[in-house]
Amino acid sequence: MKFIEQKDELLDSWRLASLTNAQADHIDSSQILGRRRHEFGQELIVRAEAVPPGCQVGRPTIEDIMIYTIKGEK
Repeated sequence: MKFIEQKDELLDSWRLASLTNAQADHIDSSQILGRRRHEFGQELIVRAEAVPPGCQVGRPTIEDIMIYTIKGEK
């Protein structure tokens, strides 16, 4: 995947969200950049506007985006 956005624009448009499996299942896959599953749910890099309310979110770093894109699941 190639990113053509400027760095700040890229970081502002994505969120690193910790979700339950049920919450993650309700997000359109086209809004997900990458995911990592763990014992208690999933962490996703997801478009900011697609994050469900009440979820724990943070702004991803460039390193997060690279790791989730290369090593994570879609």
